[in-house]
Amino acid sequence: MKRKIDSIKRVGVFLLSILIPFFILIVLIKNLKWYMETIYPILFTFSEVLFLFSIFVLIPLSLIKITRNISATLLFISTYFWGFMLWTSSFAYTLIFGSVVVLIVGLLFVGIGVVPVGYFYVIINAEWNLLVNLIMMTVMTFGFRYYSIYILNNIEEANY
Repeated sequence: MKRKIDSIKRVGVFLLSILIPFFILIVLIKNLKWYMETIYPILFTFSEVLFLFSIFVLIPLSLIKITRNISATLLFISTYFWGFMLWTSSFAYTLIFGSVVVLIVGLLFVGIGVVPVGYFYVIINAEWNLLVNLIMMTVMTFGFRYYSIYILNNIEEANY
């Protein structure tokens, strides 16, 4: 199962390495306002549907031995989407409430620095609904990822 998790991680990292520069290119070519008004609502709605599907379908299926493997794998894959949403939301909030210079500094920290900077600017500007969104995306990304890894590792141990 460890090989399976590593394979999914490699595919997820590969897809993110394509999607994130594509996102930055869209923001540079069009603008952030266009992205936030047209693409972001669609992605956010999909994120909500995926969350509900995960809570009401995938997690219960992960408790059944026959469906445990596929449900945990799908949960693990979905965390990459939520991670992408977390990163793009933090990018947007940093650009909206901060400055391009701060955004570049966040990008210099292996790109991940954008997330804490986004948190910082959302808190400083008292945008509590946006803070709740960031927290939820963080919890979904890491909570479901750790849960799915736990389930996949337990499948492996039960097979020995």
